[in-house]
Amino acid sequence: MSRRIALTVLYATATDNLQSYHRTLMNILDGVSYGMITFNTKLPAFQDFGGIGISMFFVSCIVAQLVFTGGGRFGSIFKGGNASMMIEVVPFFHAISAILDSRINDNETLVATTLVAFSMSSILTGIAFGLLGKLRLGRLSEFFPRHILVGTIGGVGAFLFVTGCATSLSYISRLYRMLTTLRRSIAVCKFRLASRKTRHFR
Repeated sequence: MSRRIALTVLYATATDNLQSYHRTLMNILDGVSYGMITFNTKLPAFQDFGGIGISMFFVSCIVAQLVFTGGGRFGSIFKGGNASMMIEVVPFFHAISAILDSRINDNETLVATTLVAFSMSSILTGIAFGLLGKLRLGRLSEFFPRHILVGTIGGVGAFLFVTGCATSLSYISRLYRMLTTLRRSIAVCKFRLASRKTRHFR
């Protein structure tokens, strides 16, 4: 009997750990891919914000997971609730930054205002979803025709695909320029070493 209990506990622990590893791996993969496109890197002020976007993704995942697992009555009703950043908001983030960029000329002011706008939009979205859950109005989405929801999700997916390709190509071009500069630097070093050797033999 004790052996059966031990095997049951071991199986449950291994299953929970596998689920945790799977969720962690999924969040890492999503964080690297979607975090890179959180900011509109086409704008000069956000060209080097890929790493900051990844940090934002992971912080969002950690905070949301803490709320899901330890939030008491505010936590998730599912046993293995997986928290993550809402990827569907990325197009709206890009729209916000583009609107602010058209009205603000200073890069520091643009970055600060954009971060405040992102924070406020996240807080308002969380309040809206919280109210929908508290008032049990989650079935309101069924009032929208299904083809509209499918089209919206498809449009977001197409945007993420195009933006991801553009961001990846920009980083590839930067890497190519870095490699070209490195090759030229190595060639210059070789030339200088060769010239020193010829002077030494003379």
